[in-house]
Amino acid sequence: MVNISSLLKESHFDETCVLGSQDHQFIKHDSYVFYKKADIYGAERVNLGLADGSLSSYASFTERVFKRILDGFEISDETKPKILKFCNKYCK
Repeated sequence: MVNISSLLKESHFDETCVLGSQDHQFIKHDSYVFYKKADIYGAERVNLGLADGSLSSYASFTERVFKRILDGFEISDETKPKILKFCNKYCK
């Protein structure tokens, strides 16, 4: 799981994958993929988060945008080793 965060130009952000409103209906202004905060959640934790409102579900990204996000895990210097290992094993 990875967070999409609002881009605040006056602060540091990971420039690996910047997304705009054209990339998804959820995104209202320029945002970035926060690879540093990515984590691995099991299905039970996701289901509990959806049930208690701490997680939200939205429509899927297009394949093109989803590929940009996935490719960013390898490109970003902020991706944790365990996340990169997971992505290399299960997301290719």
